[in-house]
Amino acid sequence: MPLAFQTMETGYLFVQLDTPRLILTPITRQNLSEYLSLLGSQENMEHYATGTPWDEERIESRVKAWSLRWQQGNPFSSFVVRLKSTNEMIGHIILTFGDKSGSAELAYVLHKRFWHLGYGKEMLTHFVSDYLPALILRDYRINGHEFAELLATSIPENTYSIRLLQSIGMQKIGEEFSYGHNKLIFFKTCKNIIESSDANDLYKTHCFAG
Repeated sequence: MPLAFQTMETGYLFVQLDTPRLILTPITRQNLSEYLSLLGSQENMEHYATGTPWDEERIESRVKAWSLRWQQGNPFSSFVVRLKSTNEMIGHIILTFGDKSGSAELAYVLHKRFWHLGYGKEMLTHFVSDYLPALILRDYRINGHEFAELLATSIPENTYSIRLLQSIGMQKIGEEFSYGHNKLIFFKTCKNIIESSDANDLYKTHCFAG
């Protein structure tokens, strides 16, 4: 199975997403050292948020918060991304709360030595075509609201990331100034997610019913 969900008696949610070369699993506090290496690196973070590495305190705080979401059964959180062949962590991908009701924001960071090797496209393609339809079918709510739309941003200079977002069907809808940079805003609706995936009629009926 490329995608598996398991909810424990404690309420902890475990999700595993397999792609041809990668395996994605929920972050835990035991991953702190790996996230320190990933998010504390200038070269890894040059296109993310402010374009500067996070300090140890901020990373530790985020790791705790993202881990807690999984413990509470909340799937809008961070995944550790590993190579199947070596089990090496190559990055993370996160689905987190957007600025308005029902919106989720997609973001990711990969270690620079794994850029431009096709891992980003493979990760994003399966995340959007497999994981997101599953959240819709299972009626997972984002801050109490129906999950209705997906957002992502990129600086204009990051043409590779822009192409990746467009490759998964996200459309540019505007621009904003945040974290000291101009950002392009990309958007995809629940309807678009379902229609562009391999989801069966059960997915479509659930998404569009009523």
